[in-house]
This record gives sequence, C-alpha cells and structure tokens, in this order.
Amino acid sequence: MPRGKYVVIEGLDGTGKTTQLTKMQEYFGAKNTLAVREPGGTPMAEQIRSVLKDKKLPRSAKTNMFLFSAARADLLDNSIRPALVSGKNVVCDRNWLSTIAYQAAEGANVSDILTLSKIAAGDLFEPDLIILIDLDPAI
Repeated sequence: MPRGKYVVIEGLDGTGKTTQLTKMQEYFGAKNTLAVREPGGTPMAEQIRSVLKDKKLPRSAKTNMFLFSAARADLLDNSIRPALVSGKNVVCDRNWLSTIAYQAAEGANVSDILTLSKIAAGDLFEPDLIILIDLDPAI
C-alpha cells in the first residue's frame, strides 16, 4: 500500500486554516483522510494543549518550546505516522513552523527550536506539502 500524503496548513489565527483543512478532508475523502491540529490530536497531546492554553500557568519560552515539541512527538508517533503508513492522507493545522514563529517571538532560540522539532518529528520533519495562508485576519 502506498504511503499517504502529509499536508500542513500554516497561517495566522483567523485566516481560515480550519476551513481549508475541512475542505481538503472533503476533497481527499473523509475515510481516506486524517485531519488533526497541533498541539492536540491524541489524548496526551490534548492534555499538553490544555496546559499550553492555561494562562494562569506562567512559563518561559523554552518551556513552551518543549511542551509543543512533546505534543508534536506524541501526535506524530501515535496518530500521523500510523495513518500515513496505512495509506491515509493527513492534513494538519500547524506544525513546527508555528513553534518557530511563536516561541522565537517569546524569546526562544530558533536553532534550539529547529533541533528539538527535528527530534520530535524525525522522518516527518518535512511534510509533503506546506500551505501558508498569508491573509489579513480582518478579511
């Protein structure tokens, strides 16, 4: 069975990433496609997401970098990679590019983010296609 395609959709909040993810899932066929988001997509990654979303928990940019990478590793290992091997296409809302954008803006070192992201993603560091939605969210 041929490996499925791994597509990542990136862009600012409010630019339509989720809408496009849904349209791609319809295009590829719902039962032939796994649609996921980062962080999230597995029970462990969703728990990490809840920590990341909790504004009452102060933490450094480095801590966020590790949390995002841990969630990514879990999603890739337990959801994305098995789906691709089974021939399913995977469409993902965000990946390590967002970690660079957000955590570097918080003060994390870009080189450290790249190194950790490569460790977390392994052979899936480079998706088959990255779609960047460059749009003013007001539109």
